[in-house]
Amino acid sequence: MNATIQPLRQTMLHIRSKDAEQVEAGYNTHCNIDLAEAIQIDPDEECHIQIVSLEFPYAFYLVSAELNNNTIVYDTTNTLTIASGNYDVFELRDYLTTNLPNFSITYDAPTNKYTFTNTSGGSITLNWTLSTSVRLLGFEDVADQAVAGSGTTTSTYPVNLASVHALMIHSTLSSANVLSTRSGNSTTLQKVSLDENSWSIVYVSEADYRQVSITTQPVIDDFHIRIADQEGNTIQNNNQSWELSILFTIYPRQKPMLRPLRDVRSRKRLFDGGQVTLAPNLGTDRILNKPSIPITAPLPDAVIRQDNNLSQIDEADDTHPVEGRTAISKLAENTILDHLIDMVS
Repeated sequence: MNATIQPLRQTMLHIRSKDAEQVEAGYNTHCNIDLAEAIQIDPDEECHIQIVSLEFPYAFYLVSAELNNNTIVYDTTNTLTIASGNYDVFELRDYLTTNLPNFSITYDAPTNKYTFTNTSGGSITLNWTLSTSVRLLGFEDVADQAVAGSGTTTSTYPVNLASVHALMIHSTLSSANVLSTRSGNSTTLQKVSLDENSWSIVYVSEADYRQVSITTQPVIDDFHIRIADQEGNTIQNNNQSWELSILFTIYPRQKPMLRPLRDVRSRKRLFDGGQVTLAPNLGTDRILNKPSIPITAPLPDAVIRQDNNLSQIDEADDTHPVEGRTAISKLAENTILDHLIDMVS
């Protein structure tokens, strides 16, 4: 049984956003952390990095320019920009009816969809391909629609006001052992489930898998933290302060395990009817009574003869000078004889 590898040392870092330098103006969710005392990692060591706690006020808006989901374009040149905020389906319905000219909006609870009714006498085109609120309103991947006077159009998909599903904590500390479907190697240090309502506090919950990122960089003295949504948009948290704790654990660097070299003499190659068969090396007293294990792969055109110290490749074809005998069958017989001599010698 392998002994448990013990850490050499640990450092706990507590971060307050108000103490950090903002990288992106107006966003305290994108900041640089400058350590007063660097964390040293020796060449024979590796550092495991793990977020152990987060306190993040849910003060961001689910409809906003920062999330790129707040516009409706109509008749190509006109745009309604939905005011940033957190809406329920009825509040958003009322807002659109009041602010989208010549349309009234109704909501169907069983299907969770909106219906837009043109209240004017003429046709109005809703340019969904130019709008950013299409997922929000249930019109994602929908072509532009010309709605005739008194005509209607209904959401193709359910209304989706849950714009942010999770908080993705990105950092320059992350290493190549973290992947994502968006970008391959990922800078994500931790994914935090968003299971709280707005105006509450978001924590790293017990249900969240605690990710460990591994780095071997020699010094950690400063790094960036960026908190984003699942689409990569930096969260605009309206200047509300947050706290984060990171544990740095130093372990001895693990050397890769080398696989033992395979002894080709441990199994005997036999040839039978153009098929390769293998028989375990059981000794001369048992080999004749132990059936060989067939492998269904056909014999290749190039047959490998294995000696004690080398592999020799003989090219085989159908032009053997003895009638009814091919080079393959002759080589097979020679190989069987070689192996029988090996077993009895």
